[in-house]
Amino acid sequence: WLLFFCARKKKVTRREAKTCPEGEKARAAGPKKHSQLKKPRPNGRKKYSCIASPRVKSLSMDNPSLLHPSPWLLLLLLPSWLGCPAHSPQNGPPAVYFSNQASFSPLPPQYIEKPMDMLQRISGSHGDKHFHMSAWVKANNEEMVMEFWGDMGNSLGTFHYNHQGLHFSSSAFPQHFRPEYVLADFQLCFYSPMALRNALGKLTLYTQQPTSGVEIRRLYEGETCLVEIEKTPHRVHYKNHLRGYAYSIEGDFP
Repeated sequence: WLLFFCARKKKVTRREAKTCPEGEKARAAGPKKHSQLKKPRPNGRKKYSCIASPRVKSLSMDNPSLLHPSPWLLLLLLPSWLGCPAHSPQNGPPAVYFSNQASFSPLPPQYIEKPMDMLQRISGSHGDKHFHMSAWVKANNEEMVMEFWGDMGNSLGTFHYNHQGLHFSSSAFPQHFRPEYVLADFQLCFYSPMALRNALGKLTLYTQQPTSGVEIRRLYEGETCLVEIEKTPHRVHYKNHLRGYAYSIEGDFP
């Protein structure tokens, strides 16, 4: 929107009058008599000209930061960062891409390796950004439910996946957020390696059985390592080499 203002007709200053021909004539003629003075306009109004201001103020708004999301929240935003409408249920989550060519269709809930019902503390990074959050995760052969909240105890969203489909509800995530990527990363960490191999298609899942309490999982496309996961009884570290993000999940894992 443009703002308008009225500007009076410019008057000649004394300094300008000394340098212009009209000013010289006016000084030579001397001061005007009363009868020579310009009479006011009949309606008593002064003459104005109205011009549009060339300056237009722009609105600026600081982007409110969401309690820096953490791994799962980071994942929600990575395939892409307020409020968004709830995602409606869908029959079978869409495929996700671990690389630009290789896709993966998430598995049904029954392929979880060890059911869990626990609190998880999550911290992650993407470039120079760091994220922190908490989640209560209930995952078994029937369903997978996640409740996310921030450091101040504010709810960030609810994630629900079962045989009927995937549902995510939140007022803190952007509209382009894709919850199926959260599901895919979770399954890479906690689902049966054999079931994952059958579903990964062109991708290869390498697993190393626990030695000294550490289990290793690596996802390859050809000879390129896309994802690396380290699991211990109290910590899971996930690193996506291709997308450039990583996160750690702490808790008492089964």
